[in-house]
Amino acid sequence: MEQNQEKVCDVINSRIIGMITQGHGCWVSVAHKYKEKYVAKPINYATGYEYKGANKILLPAGFYLTYKQLTKLGGKLKQDKDGKYPQAYTIMETWVKTFVKYSYKDEKTGELKENVMPKWLFDKKQPEHEEILFTWNKTTYGFDRVYNIDDCEGYKEVNRDKQLQLTSNATTQPIKNRDKVCDFFIDHYLKKQGIKLFEGKSGSPNYYNPLTDTIHIANVESYENANDFYEKLFHECSHSTGAKDRLNRKGVVDIKEKTEDNYAQEEVIAELSAMYCLKRVGLLTNNQLEASSEYMISWLADEKLLEAMKDDKTILIKTFNNADKAQQLIFTE
Repeated sequence: MEQNQEKVCDVINSRIIGMITQGHGCWVSVAHKYKEKYVAKPINYATGYEYKGANKILLPAGFYLTYKQLTKLGGKLKQDKDGKYPQAYTIMETWVKTFVKYSYKDEKTGELKENVMPKWLFDKKQPEHEEILFTWNKTTYGFDRVYNIDDCEGYKEVNRDKQLQLTSNATTQPIKNRDKVCDFFIDHYLKKQGIKLFEGKSGSPNYYNPLTDTIHIANVESYENANDFYEKLFHECSHSTGAKDRLNRKGVVDIKEKTEDNYAQEEVIAELSAMYCLKRVGLLTNNQLEASSEYMISWLADEKLLEAMKDDKTILIKTFNNADKAQQLIFTE
């Protein structure tokens, strides 16, 4: 593991493990008010892109800018009465670089030799070669610092109406009837992926069976409100995204050799993904947020998982990234 990646993972791990040991977690941030409307996710103000993966955990909902982006918009950081500047938020940057290994003939000896080059450079220089042996991707991590837009001033405003909402999703009240928006996206996902859904009687167990690619859940009448029903349904749908021909997660695919740490990771992925899904359709309540935080903390505090994290410091980052990928797959058109 590269030194920079080691440093990034240490910071991310210590931040999240600190949440675990203190008995709380801020897994899905409460919507943030911005000019009489709300932004429900952490979003880069300059680009309009939503922060992904572990950054959803590290950043509260709101608009953010790097210092370079702020100065490009002609803005500056606010100072308090003592002349101090606001504290920056730390985010994780991920770069995926592709490398090419190829063989070429030595001009002097005529022997075949091998060389490695970044793919972008290989495509640009197009060196003479006998054969491309193979290509591979390498993921590297780094830090960046961002500032909340509320801590900035004098910047040129950018139209971000598409990212804003009239009300805060975090205070949406439960409803008794089925939700048409949820049903639409879930039905679309199940049909597109060829997954069968079985709604059982009240008290029936909820689970995803990877051997039959089926989701089983107690019917909506089993729940006090539709929010709880869809939270459980999104949870099981999130498990199904880990199937071999989808996102291929160990906690789902290796059902016969499921280890405790893999199982714990998979439960965190499914629950966090369900929270993202509910937030996306406007059905996330504060009570659910608290209950899910306790649920995920119980799994993240699993002894086997904590032990595995000592050997592989990328586990937490991968877990939160996988939760993000799961909810994205469910809402893919």
